[in-house]
Formats: sequence, C-alpha cells, structure tokens
Amino acid sequence: MGIGNFLKKVGDATKKAMDRAAKEAKYRAKALDIKREIAEAERKFREEAARKEFEAKREILSQLKMRQLEAVCAAKGIPTYRTQIVNGEERRYKIRNKDELIDVVASHLTLEEVAEVAKRYKVKSRHIIQHFQKWLEEANEALGAFKEQT
Repeated sequence: MGIGNFLKKVGDATKKAMDRAAKEAKYRAKALDIKREIAEAERKFREEAARKEFEAKREILSQLKMRQLEAVCAAKGIPTYRTQIVNGEERRYKIRNKDELIDVVASHLTLEEVAEVAKRYKVKSRHIIQHFQKWLEEANEALGAFKEQT
C-alpha cells in the first residue's frame, strides 16, 4: 500500500509540473506573438513615415524651378547626373527631367534642409510641413495605443 500511494503522489506531482510547463509555454508563445505584432506595426509605421516624408519633400521641391534645383544640387554637393553601365563602360548622363531631379534631391536632403531651401527661395512650405507633423503625431498616438492594447 505504501508504494501505491507513493507512486500516486509522484504521478500527481508530475502531472502538476507538466500542466505548469504547458501553461508557461503557452504564455511564452502568446508573448512572442505579441512582440512580433508590435515589431510588425513599428516597421509599417517607419515605412509609412518615410514615404510620407519623401512625399512632403517632393511636394515642396516641385515648387522650385529647374535651375533652382540645380543650384541646390551644386550647393549641397548632390550629383546632377546618373551613371549607367553600357557595354562595360560607365557613362554619365545629365538629369534633364525635373521629376527625376526632384527625386534625387529629396533622397539626399532631410525635411529640415528642404524647408531651409524653400525658405531661401521664398517657396511656401509651412503648411506642408505642418500637415506632415500632424500626421506623424497622430500615427505615433495610434502606435502607442496599439502597444497599450496588446
């Protein structure tokens, strides 16, 4: 009788330990899923913020004339040409398209630098920057709320 009771107690203790381990594994898996969801939301937020910032820079720079854009490139050291490899040779082509030059300038300058350029050339940019800042604040609040929720 002593051995039977002993084996029953060992079996019960083992079952409790297994149940605890299963609950802990389930909790850890859920925590890992939550961390992945938060990381994915943060990644999407960063991508969207970068896209919106680039659009704001493009919108401001599109108000400048081509020669003004070229002057900005010369002042900031931004190349006004693109290089292509043709038949093993590297060829440089001058950028003559305004949209392409705007893309190049926007990718090399920060939003603050673009705002300074706009101010120098007396281009209205404050409303565009304020609109972007407002969107950024709202998106940050939404991301914070998502983190609190999960």
